[in-house]
Amino acid sequence: MRPARSVHGADVYGPGGELRRALECSSTVPRLPPPRGWRRRARRALDSLGRYPRPHGRGLEGLLLRGLGPAAGAALATAGASQALDLCARASRGRAVRVLAPCFGEVPVLLAAAGARVSEVWWDSGPFPGAGALLKGLRPGSEVWVAQPSNPEGRLIPEGALRDLARAAAGARVTLLVDEALRGQRLDAPQWRLPGWSRGLPVLWVRSLGKAAGLPGLRLGCLAGPRKLVDERAALAGPWDVGSLAQELLPWLLEIEERDRARRARVLGRWSFDLRGRLQALGLAVRPGSTGYFCVDLGRPAGPLARRLGRSGILVRDGASFGPRARTWLRLNPGPESSNRRLARALARALGRGWAASPKAGGRR
Repeated sequence: MRPARSVHGADVYGPGGELRRALECSSTVPRLPPPRGWRRRARRALDSLGRYPRPHGRGLEGLLLRGLGPAAGAALATAGASQALDLCARASRGRAVRVLAPCFGEVPVLLAAAGARVSEVWWDSGPFPGAGALLKGLRPGSEVWVAQPSNPEGRLIPEGALRDLARAAAGARVTLLVDEALRGQRLDAPQWRLPGWSRGLPVLWVRSLGKAAGLPGLRLGCLAGPRKLVDERAALAGPWDVGSLAQELLPWLLEIEERDRARRARVLGRWSFDLRGRLQALGLAVRPGSTGYFCVDLGRPAGPLARRLGRSGILVRDGASFGPRARTWLRLNPGPESSNRRLARALARALGRGWAASPKAGGRR
């Protein structure tokens, strides 16, 4: 049974809305500082707050399309990737939607609230289920939603398998939605441009611009795909959903997305390797993934441990909201060696185990 409201990481605020002092290891936002010069850029854009944003992000589509490349027929700036998902969910009213799970906890909540008929195919081990499992029983007009990478595990669908799924969905007259909100955590440093094979196929792409830059508070994302599909969802958006500051910073964010992707992946890979090694030295089962963040399987419900760590000032995410099969998982977002060491020590104390100082014992990416 899914919760009526989804649960999120990165809740760094107390009951009264006050900012808590804590080590934040629960979110999927890369724990890198924002790019150089971001304050200067933001100060230059402050005058935009004295007027309403450009209605419906007028003029922003061209910027997005130049970055996304010719495979994108249309693009819409949104208030974060979450608004793009909300618009897509609302457009799915009355349709059958097959979701690849586990997934972002908001997805089944949004789809159910919109009146979609939701079913799941679970993928947490073994090879990717493939087009056969995801399209089985779906009629024309249905949808398939997948994440690339997945949440909470950071699993990647092989590029060839994603292409084959898109083509099979097109043949079945089914729309494919690819949620790439967490692509900034991928360790293979993907390019921003959409893959050429998606051109002309009924594929919708959801992306975040704020997360990868370490500026999630901007609430800036985008939806891209065939003109007809994007326009249907854009018609459900309000005229001023994307704030003026986010609109003004969008061109710069597109620049740094390409400029910083390789460096970001190198740093995240180093941090992830360090934390995985520390946890494996404690005897914890680290689940495989292809992102900076990852899950460990405690073999018992992880909620009590997550709450205990939270009370001690360390925020981690348990997997219960991702579905019953994930209730024994902790999702962890690594950081510099000093914070990884603090997290590993806290876990060792909470689990009553000895702590190995060296990250080299069995550590692997």
